[in-house]
Amino acid sequence: MSHASSSIVSLCLAALSAGCGGGGDATAVGAALAVDEAPRAAPRRVQLEGCVADGHELPRGGSRVRVLAADGRLLGHAVSDRAGVFRLLLAPHQTVRVAIEDDPGLHLEVPLAAADLTVGACLQDRTER
Repeated sequence: MSHASSSIVSLCLAALSAGCGGGGDATAVGAALAVDEAPRAAPRRVQLEGCVADGHELPRGGSRVRVLAADGRLLGHAVSDRAGVFRLLLAPHQTVRVAIEDDPGLHLEVPLAAADLTVGACLQDRTER
């Protein structure tokens, strides 16, 4: 049952209860609404950290990295810092493809779990600058 359906059912049950002698006070309706309006926790994200190196295995800053879902959807992008490091926050429990934006042929398949992850291998940025 969806959240909206659950809210409607809660409100209707509270109204029926009040109308059928189940209690004429407004606290039953207020309680039903208060439960449905409780704030929801933000979805958990995991940090994926990796590095980018040039053809000589030296850190390469300024490389654009993109992360794709298994179905090809873009999940995020980042730019490597001066030390060649990039970081992204992603939804857990999925396998992602991490690649240099201008050279998608070389990529890493990375399975994400529920914990933050540092990729041990660096992406190689072979693009000319």
